Amino acid sequence: MRRYAYRVCQVQFATVTFADGRWQGDVPVESIQDLSRMGDHCPKVWDYLAAAGEEGWELAAAVSETSPHGQVERLYLKRPLDG
Repeated sequence: MRRYAYRVCQVQFATVTFADGRWQGDVPVESIQDLSRMGDHCPKVWDYLAAAGEEGWELAAAVSETSPHGQVERLYLKRPLDG
């Protein structure tokens, strides 16, 4: 039976802000004063997915929801485990 690793990505403002709960920005999240600008410091979703695909990840599902901070998408990625 094939086994998989999974990754959950949070997308806001067309950028991947968190992956498996880890901040993806190039500055500390605590230093961002205006949350609507957090996407300025994170990879664009298409760039993130292209890089993840090169690492063997594939998109398994996507869910969109509304939060107090606006629209949020969750991307569920998977890739086969070695062995």
